[in-house]
Amino acid sequence: MKDPGIEMLLVPGGDVDIGSERWRDTRPVHSVYGEPFYLGKFEVTQEQWSRMGMENPSPEKGASTPVYGISWQEARQWIAKLNQRVPGGGFRLPTEAEWERAARAGRGAAGSLAEHAWYRENSATGDAGAGGFREVTGYQPHAVGLKQPNAAGFFDMQGNVAEWCSSLLRPYPYDARDGRESKDTGGLRVIRGGAFTDSAEYLDAAFRHGARPDLRNYWTGLRVAR
Repeated sequence: MKDPGIEMLLVPGGDVDIGSERWRDTRPVHSVYGEPFYLGKFEVTQEQWSRMGMENPSPEKGASTPVYGISWQEARQWIAKLNQRVPGGGFRLPTEAEWERAARAGRGAAGSLAEHAWYRENSATGDAGAGGFREVTGYQPHAVGLKQPNAAGFFDMQGNVAEWCSSLLRPYPYDARDGRESKDTGGLRVIRGGAFTDSAEYLDAAFRHGARPDLRNYWTGLRVAR
């Protein structure tokens, strides 16, 4: 399906195992049921962001490059503007369980990580300093869709920009009924997918961390659900 500039793919409903035993915050592995939903095939670009009349805070500008350096609150403001323009609206941030279901759909992606993701190993710009050190600004994202998609057809689910989810960062097991999907409750909001600044291990589909909803993370953008 298509809406103005936003191509979306259907994620079928069903059960999926989320989590990992690898990190404390991703334990335990458990099964979560979800209804079908649509998710953006690509991360929201700077052109799409600006089309809603929002300031583009991205440090490196590019029409087809994901918008980044945005807060969770700004992501929700942009989505609210989108819903005002599109008949029927219904756009929102994905829950973290939905995000992981889409990331795992079709059992991930075949091929090497470099074929699917922009991350620390291939997103550096310029020469490194003494000892090979680079500041975070020594890495940058790339235009969406340049790498191979995952098995379900989603591009840049790993790397490029990390993506805000709707969920509060709370311990597992995930339960949407326990208040973690409240839009008004204070607390850290979940970020998923890893970013162009991250090493390979943090691009794991299960890895989760959070940030204040008012914080403009240098490496964080969004992908919309509906």
